[in-house]
Amino acid sequence: MTNNELKSLPVLSWHLLFLGRIYAFIGWLGIIGSVFLLIGGLAAQPGSPPPPSMFPGVHWIIAPVLLVGWSTILLNFSKDITLERKWTTGIRGFCIALFSLISVPIGTAIGLYTLCVLFYYKRYDLQAPEAGKTA
Repeated sequence: MTNNELKSLPVLSWHLLFLGRIYAFIGWLGIIGSVFLLIGGLAAQPGSPPPPSMFPGVHWIIAPVLLVGWSTILLNFSKDITLERKWTTGIRGFCIALFSLISVPIGTAIGLYTLCVLFYYKRYDLQAPEAGKTA
């Protein structure tokens, strides 16, 4: 590694911390949104026609459960990427970034940013000297 590459490693740590905060924010927004979906489903008038869905009558249960599940995954990911755990920057991080690309436009921007940071992290991770070897 050159001297300039070593100077940029603290900046990478800041990017990982920033990503952790972004995903924590999105995770908490998902949990709050699922609570509102559940309350809205429970508060629906008994005589009103249900909105169209694949599963009439249970969509107000399925959507919050899926949203809480995805939000929990994002909250775990945000905690682990903030701590800079190696396995978080592997396949798990790339899968979350790819799933983030689906939601346009904000998710696409966050997913691209995550991919750029993870590729940059992997680039330096692969070039780091092994323990016990001297350069």
